[in-house]
Amino acid sequence: MSIDERLEALTQTVELMAHMHKSDYDRNEEAHRRNEEAQMRNVEAQMRNVEAQRRNDEAQAKNQTLMAQVMESVSSLARIAYAHEQRITELESH
Repeated sequence: MSIDERLEALTQTVELMAHMHKSDYDRNEEAHRRNEEAQMRNVEAQMRNVEAQRRNDEAQAKNQTLMAQVMESVSSLARIAYAHEQRITELESH
């Protein structure tokens, strides 16, 4: 193999390595871009989840207040029913 053939082979090898390096670099850049996009989507989803949790907490607080009011009303109705029952029993005994 002559020096010119060796130089040509070396040149081709270097060109091939440069092409492979650029190809790898381009793939890595694309993967990095996709990862950044995915990270942004995850941050946005997390923000939506935090907001949804806040709304759920508010709704739960309202439900607890309503449940307390319902329980108070049921207790009041039970007292009224008992008083009416006592009154009916008293009227029937006279």
